[in-house]
Amino acid sequence: MPAAFARVDLASACLVTSRPDELADAAEDALPVLAEIGADGELARAKFLLARAYRDLGQPEQALELLDQVADFCATERNQGGLGQMREGAAEILDELDRDAEAAQRFADAAAAYGAADMVLEQLGCLRRTALSWLWAAEAERAVGALNGAEQLASVIPDTEPPAVWALAMLGYDAARILANTGSAPEALVRVTPAAERFRQLGKTIEAAVADVLRRGRLLLDMGRHLEAQRVLTAALKTVPAEADGPRGELTELLSRVVVS
Repeated sequence: MPAAFARVDLASACLVTSRPDELADAAEDALPVLAEIGADGELARAKFLLARAYRDLGQPEQALELLDQVADFCATERNQGGLGQMREGAAEILDELDRDAEAAQRFADAAAAYGAADMVLEQLGCLRRTALSWLWAAEAERAVGALNGAEQLASVIPDTEPPAVWALAMLGYDAARILANTGSAPEALVRVTPAAERFRQLGKTIEAAVADVLRRGRLLLDMGRHLEAQRVLTAALKTVPAEADGPRGELTELLSRVVVS
């Protein structure tokens, strides 16, 4: 029995040091012993670690199966925070597989579990990602509905601490993406402007520039407000480090589309 517990501790150490092969070997060795002795908590921990290894090793279906098993254990134990974590992990794998409708449902399930655990920022993040997944699944109405739920929750979250500022900035940025793709460019512009400012508040200059270039500047151009777009894009270009080739290239490309009479 001690050897099985030691194998789980070894698997955990391998996770920290990014050794998925060794993690998988250690966890797989421990599972049958832990199941036989009825060490349910340690068995769930080993399955979670093995799911992480399978994900890193390109075995998503095996990872999903294990995460569902651990989710069932968390539900039985009334561990809503753990249930949220398992559902969110499964949703991320489904998102990577482009199974967007399934990902949306798992993110929604995770949000509900986090809400029950009073983990508000985690709940907000999963509601935001629910909306994005519905957008990628071409379910515009569901995307906007999920976004409305996220924004309702965000309205009662004070932006006084960095984690909350980050969560609200991400929500504003992704809200702009969703609204821009569902035919609501003016509303998208309202969301993205404070998002860029929140990123700047955190010292995230690249994220702020990306918000300006990919959302604010592009939206202004699409709305025919070229002079405002020029000001936004020019200011953003000055803040982006020279090594950030992607954002700088997009800024330059958008500036080339500016026509100011």
